[in-house]
Amino acid sequence: MVGYKLINKTHTSSDLRAGFVLFLIALPLCVGIALASGAPASSGIIAGVIGGTLGALIGGARLNINGPAAGMIVVVVTGITSLSDGDAKLGFQRFLACVCVVGVLQIFSGLAGLGKYALLAPAAVIHGMMAAIGSIIIIKQLPVLVGIKPTTSTLLGTVAEMPSIISHAFLPIALIGVVCLAVLLAWNTFSNRITKAVPAPLVAVLVGLAISVKFSFIDAHSLDVFGSMYELGPKFLVPLPAAISEFFTFPLFDEILSARSFVVILTVYMVGSLESQLSTLAVDKLDPLKRSSDYDQEFIGKGLTNLTCGLIGGVPVITEIVRSSANIATGAKSPLSNVVHGVFLALAVVLTP
Repeated sequence: MVGYKLINKTHTSSDLRAGFVLFLIALPLCVGIALASGAPASSGIIAGVIGGTLGALIGGARLNINGPAAGMIVVVVTGITSLSDGDAKLGFQRFLACVCVVGVLQIFSGLAGLGKYALLAPAAVIHGMMAAIGSIIIIKQLPVLVGIKPTTSTLLGTVAEMPSIISHAFLPIALIGVVCLAVLLAWNTFSNRITKAVPAPLVAVLVGLAISVKFSFIDAHSLDVFGSMYELGPKFLVPLPAAISEFFTFPLFDEILSARSFVVILTVYMVGSLESQLSTLAVDKLDPLKRSSDYDQEFIGKGLTNLTCGLIGGVPVITEIVRSSANIATGAKSPLSNVVHGVFLALAVVLTP
């Protein structure tokens, strides 16, 4: 961390706890955002690992949590589709090449001192951005909650399909989602030594896993739920590579000088950079110690992070405001929590295969 202490002995225990809680939150989010973006599930985990470790070590903010974000879903989907020529894998490889260029542009932007212009943003812009991101997350995750895949990839299309999605809810999946959500909400309403020591996301994950094991998604079979039969099986599980080497996808630069690549590069750069800088400003306002970030260094950190993601198969990384807010709410005081959450994501990658 340039200019900051990574480890402050006074806050180590709270930072470690916050990092672990963030890992529990980030793992499903990284996977879900990648899949919603039309990218492999592994690309979201890679982005979370690189954002949490490299982004925290070289960035200019203390409490930012870096990774894939719902606010970039539409941008990534459009970028991959426009470069695919009918082949999704080809489109993703070409998109990664664009992410590499975006990373380089962000590095030069930080070196040129453009990061400080985020301070000119009025409060209304920040509040509007946070509300919009929250709305996108709700809209995108509700179909996942009830086990229905929308027929459209657009945000407005998903909104239009919402009545149909809810009415055709896949009850076994919806039951798991609703129970986990109820656990998250109920756990924090009680204040005692157990609820303070055990993070709510950990309890929700364990409850969800227990129900999933009970329903036995590993093998294809029928399940009677409230008098209706449902077909369960591996198709409802997240598709992850069987070997670590298969997690990585490498960029293809054959179209990097084309007009469509230029549009993708410009869009990812503008949306990702603006959202990151504004989110950093918002996090600074939430910091209980009222510290300010180095916005130019944060620009450089995001650039190096995105360059690395583009080279090994990660979706674009930005400052993720929802996880950053959770980081502060959990008691984090230093970048250590970001690093810990990235390390745990890396362990998940190593252990999952």
